[in-house]
Amino acid sequence: ALRGRGRADVEAKAAVSKAAVAQGADAEEGRRRDTATCLLVLLNVVVFVYEWLPAFGGHALYGWRLHHDGRRFRPAQLLTSMFCHGDYRHLASNLFGLYIFGRAVEEQSGSFGVVFAYVFCGLFANLASKLLLHGAYTSLGASGAVFGLFVAAALTKLAPDWRSLIECGVLGQFALSQVWGELAGPSRAGVNKIAHLAGAVAGVVAWWLVRRRSTKT
Repeated sequence: ALRGRGRADVEAKAAVSKAAVAQGADAEEGRRRDTATCLLVLLNVVVFVYEWLPAFGGHALYGWRLHHDGRRFRPAQLLTSMFCHGDYRHLASNLFGLYIFGRAVEEQSGSFGVVFAYVFCGLFANLASKLLLHGAYTSLGASGAVFGLFVAAALTKLAPDWRSLIECGVLGQFALSQVWGELAGPSRAGVNKIAHLAGAVAGVVAWWLVRRRSTKT
């Protein structure tokens, strides 16, 4: 009887331990708020792999890129071009900004907030670029959307909490340095300053729209 009771105690403790581990895993999963950001990252990676790796296609999606020449321009390019990148370095730099600042937006505003901010800022940046840059130019990349996330992420952290204010300051000074670099710095070949600055402006609007929506619900 004592042996049976001892075995039952061991089994009970093992069951409790497994339940605790499972509960901890569920809690950890519940704390993560970067699913939409990760999906945006993944979408950019999938498009890049399809375009540039022969084993997966190796077919450049020229029709997805934003053509400033009116004869080749299609309205859908305002959206599709923000998922195309010219090379790995171009992709890597944008993915870093997308994940770090997109996650900050998603933590405060949820999945809708980060997806809306990314798409809205990217569309606004591309539209401004299309209207202000004339000639045989082709634009591609997520940098306009990412510049919007720089600004939106800093603004979403504005809250009456000292930790949030520190986070806002850290993110904000980086966003400000990037915007100032575009305003005051020299033009660089292959860099669309108009899209970057327009994306930053759109970040303020996106933050305000998402904040207004959250206060109504």
